[in-house]
Amino acid sequence: MFQKAIHVLHDMHIKDVTTDQITYNTLIQGFCEVSNTEMAFRIYDNMLQHGLVPSPVTYNLLINVLCLKGRVKHAEMLLNSLVEKGVDLRKFAYMTIIKAQCAKGMPYKAILLFDRLINAGFKVSIKDFSSAINRLCKGYYLDEAKMLFKMMICFGIRPDQKLAAVMCNALNKKNDFCSLYVLQALIVKGGLLPWVLTKDPG
Repeated sequence: MFQKAIHVLHDMHIKDVTTDQITYNTLIQGFCEVSNTEMAFRIYDNMLQHGLVPSPVTYNLLINVLCLKGRVKHAEMLLNSLVEKGVDLRKFAYMTIIKAQCAKGMPYKAILLFDRLINAGFKVSIKDFSSAINRLCKGYYLDEAKMLFKMMICFGIRPDQKLAAVMCNALNKKNDFCSLYVLQALIVKGGLLPWVLTKDPG
């Protein structure tokens, strides 16, 4: 399949048919959709060889497929190298790795990268915090989940009922009643009703 794709690209270059970011991104996306990381990166290398500048979409695709294949460290390395080069990235690239780190038992790394995301000037939302906190609670990385929850409150972002229930249920299952009490006080102060806190809205 890769050879056919390269042949098509080669023929296009010979015939002076314009190849652009969309052409390459389409091929990269196709290989990513079948989880063929090697082929996706070969197309990416071919793109660079022909002097085309990858777009943020290109990097989103590559980082996403690395994380889907469990190659989180490789995704981190790619992100770091791109940041060092001053490449324009999107929030999606950061959040993809953060969610993978949470799911793969790298909670401290996830917190650090979330902090980098904010320091890079990206605007974070309840959706971003929820994505990370839900995964941390699922793995019972509650110290890190509490850190993110407090960070969210500091940013003036009000937790929704579902996120409040997820946090409180996780603390309850771990018998961390002191943290549960403090968290409930914060949530109630934010305007949520106490009865929500002991139920998982599903």
